[in-house]
Amino acid sequence: MGTKYDFGFAKRDWSASPVQLDFDNAEKCSAEGGMRAIFATNVPLMTSVGDDATNGICVAKVFKQKLHCKLQDYFNEAETQCRCEAFAHDFNAKMNVEQKISFLACSVVVIDQNSIPDQYGQDSFYSFRTCDTNEVVCCLEPQLKGVYTKYNNNAGRTFGIGDEGGTDSYINQRDDFLQLAEAFSHFTLAESNGWMIIVDLQGVRDFF
Repeated sequence: MGTKYDFGFAKRDWSASPVQLDFDNAEKCSAEGGMRAIFATNVPLMTSVGDDATNGICVAKVFKQKLHCKLQDYFNEAETQCRCEAFAHDFNAKMNVEQKISFLACSVVVIDQNSIPDQYGQDSFYSFRTCDTNEVVCCLEPQLKGVYTKYNNNAGRTFGIGDEGGTDSYINQRDDFLQLAEAFSHFTLAESNGWMIIVDLQGVRDFF
């Protein structure tokens, strides 16, 4: 068991609710990147994000120990994702583009101490702890299906068709999604009057 926290952008506040976090395999991550490890869960989606966009369940993402992340880093991650969705809503409403974009809903889950098993492996989900509170925490978000790809990064690089593979039908659309992602990044810079820019866009098709 754990407590799930969701950020409400309209009121800038957090709501809490209980959640049962079950895993396909808590001892080994199903995927990983440079910053996070991803564990497949059996938690069903609470909101709809498109009939063909997800597998109907969520994944738990944890920061790798080498980053020495604190509890607040998880809440910052979820709040940032919510703010990105607000920009995406404005982008879809104001720009004359056929393809709409969306950011996945992201929740923070803090695992109850009495739900942590007495024994677990060194790479287990339960081995990832916050460096300040020593709690087991994760970001919970829908599991996308399809070819996961990266469009741009924090250093200004864009990733074209030649950088990542995929099915023939997906590759035919790849440049359109890249241009859409680049347009969105530029939009956030202009819309915020130069205050911020959203980059490091990655995901499946138009779901980031």
